[in-house]
Amino acid sequence: MKENQLRKLPSMETILSNPVVMELYKQYPRNLVKEAINDALEKIRLESKNNPEQDISIQNIMNEVRQILSKRKIRKVLNGTGVLLHTNLGRSPLPMISCIKVLEVMSSYSNLEYNLFSGERGSRLENIEYLITKLTGGESAFVVNNNAGAVLLVLSTFCRDKEVIVSRGELVEIGGSFRVPDIMLQSGAKLVEVGTTNITRISDYAKAINENTSSLLKVHPSNFSIKGYTQQVDLKELVSLGRDKNLITIEDLGSGLLKNYPIEFLKPEPTVEDSIKAGVDLVLFSGDKLLGGPQCGIIIGKNHLIKIIKQHPLSRALRIDKMTVAALEAVLEIYFDENRLFSESPLFRMLLMDVSELRKRARYILRKVINKEYFKIIEGVSTTGGGSLPDCAIPTLLITVKKEGKTAEELSIYFRNTNPPLIGTINNDTFTIDLRTILEIQDEELITSLNKVL
Repeated sequence: MKENQLRKLPSMETILSNPVVMELYKQYPRNLVKEAINDALEKIRLESKNNPEQDISIQNIMNEVRQILSKRKIRKVLNGTGVLLHTNLGRSPLPMISCIKVLEVMSSYSNLEYNLFSGERGSRLENIEYLITKLTGGESAFVVNNNAGAVLLVLSTFCRDKEVIVSRGELVEIGGSFRVPDIMLQSGAKLVEVGTTNITRISDYAKAINENTSSLLKVHPSNFSIKGYTQQVDLKELVSLGRDKNLITIEDLGSGLLKNYPIEFLKPEPTVEDSIKAGVDLVLFSGDKLLGGPQCGIIIGKNHLIKIIKQHPLSRALRIDKMTVAALEAVLEIYFDENRLFSESPLFRMLLMDVSELRKRARYILRKVINKEYFKIIEGVSTTGGGSLPDCAIPTLLITVKKEGKTAEELSIYFRNTNPPLIGTINNDTFTIDLRTILEIQDEELITSLNKVL
């Protein structure tokens, strides 16, 4: 871009008077919008050095501004992807009672580590430990900031400079390029792989045990499945071997379904309660997957082992804050009433919603949209995502959006820039919205967004 071309860049005053900027003022402080405009102009100037034909239109500038601001602010979005536990979109939404509890606790002082009965210092996890153990039958519990942290803490506590035996078929990658072997390496534990990718027998574990073995680790492959000629070690067999050899048995359940529920596609999923009944010493799982709670890593197990974990220096470094305490406590309380769980937990509402109910919602939405010719209702499937139930395909309904002169990608970009942003998928060059993952309370917002299609 030549110097005289740069002079054609719109002035700050011109940009600030643009209608798009007026809309941005409703979402962001004025000075923050102005900083974003300055950054966008600077980016265009720098890029013009290598591109003389750089687009300096007001529209391109505003696109840059919106992109800069969207990267800087976490916002509510409408999840039309059909992935219930979408990691990029924050995994499980919290029940409203949990959100109210967080607001109540965070907007005031709280008895986070204060015993109201004795008037002395208390434990931030005392009530959560009580709730978890009552729900699962475990002896004791501890909570850290995520499940990777739970694995790191347990292995650092019991397995540093010692060997941990794990099946080769369970050395999973948990997302974001984080792998179980890498976490074990950070803990100082030595990984001993046994068996093959598809076949591991109890004899493989037994043969690998020596005087430096500290524990037997079982990892639930919750984000993939192996079918065909396969064999896994039964959990009770592993526990029995551990007891015979005086070793700790550790199970990383990952997705963390608490109990068996009368939901067909949940039946193949192992539960925390079953692992505790099998006698596993320590069970680890995430709070923001099938539990439907906030991000955290929960450790349940034998009381004498949890006591040692609590004394490890990493336990303080990885501990959860008061927001997570408040949110998790409220979620766990719902689990004591199955009717409340199925009606108040957004995750379970999405899991249990019948296609007939989705059809009623879809028809209502299409009655409310202006340009009905743009939209159709078709059948599809939802998935759980978030490293859980990899084989689960839940029947659902999709709303497709097609407009002459607009590609699916253009519609996707357009909807991502609405308020709140609507995230969908593109299938067969058609922009689609899975109604199962649009929360019921967001139907009116979805209608508003759909009516903005120009």
